[in-house]
Amino acid sequence: MSETRKEKPQSSFGRRLAVAIRRSCRSKKDVASHLGVSPSMVSQWCDDQKKPGFDNLCKLILFLDVKADWLLFGHDRKTIDSRLLSSSQTISPVSRRALATPLRTCTLQEQHQPR
Repeated sequence: MSETRKEKPQSSFGRRLAVAIRRSCRSKKDVASHLGVSPSMVSQWCDDQKKPGFDNLCKLILFLDVKADWLLFGHDRKTIDSRLLSSSQTISPVSRRALATPLRTCTLQEQHQPR
């Protein structure tokens, strides 16, 4: 009898971000400089005191070369394609907001579904 193992999400967004930074062999200061934010802001994200906005989230995923699903949810759901996030950097702010709305809705729905 084979048992299907459900992937367990890893801790919090902040912890996953800190892991991604460490694995990329970069510092919080490097990340902050690339994103144009202060190193203390990156620390606040890693400590789960604040969350990055959509634009910075896209930049983090691309700069740290991590899967969006892993960084956002703690597992690889294969629902958000990094090419989509990459292309979002070249679209207008109005289109970017239109793209972000379904992603936020999807995230909220996932958080409210029983596991």
